[in-house]
Amino acid sequence: MKQENRIMTVSMTGGRRQKCFSVVSGEILSFAGMTEIRKTENWKKELIEDIRDKLAKGFIVAVEEMIPEVSSKSGAAHVSLSDIDAFNERINLWLALDYYFDMRDKGSLVGLKKVKSFEIRDSLIQRLSDEKGRVKYEINWDVINAGHRAVLLSVLVSMRNPVSDKFLADFSGGGMTGSGDDENFAERMNNSILQQKKGSI
Repeated sequence: MKQENRIMTVSMTGGRRQKCFSVVSGEILSFAGMTEIRKTENWKKELIEDIRDKLAKGFIVAVEEMIPEVSSKSGAAHVSLSDIDAFNERINLWLALDYYFDMRDKGSLVGLKKVKSFEIRDSLIQRLSDEKGRVKYEINWDVINAGHRAVLLSVLVSMRNPVSDKFLADFSGGGMTGSGDDENFAERMNNSILQQKKGSI
């Protein structure tokens, strides 16, 4: 039986704050929905409590924010699509788009209708080549917002599935061990999902 992992991603970059929910099982990433984080008097406290609750239930939680306040107080992983991936020497945004289009074309993304307004459509992205011949992307930032970023965060996290051999070998330098049966493993991995060097788009 394939291991299933529930994912919650939060983007507070690019307009209205959004939470995206998904489940990864093997090579399939299934989207469950998107929720706007409305700015109330206690929205930040409520979000932190929500994240702590999800972590306690075994979710993998990743938060994108300019300053790692919510992530540090809640125990979630702080992830930025603008950061450079230390292993690929490529910004996370490009990697997430690589993964997204590859998974979409293979039929590995399920439930996109549940995040329909935030699908990454070809009309929003122009594919170019960098100096090494790798794909890079020109993005319509007038349209791309926090919801799109939350979707891309989900894809990025799913491809670094913390209970997979690929994740352990490629993204933790072989120095971390554990399994999905370890009740503390998902929480510990939240702080080790992305080991990055700071960069910019």
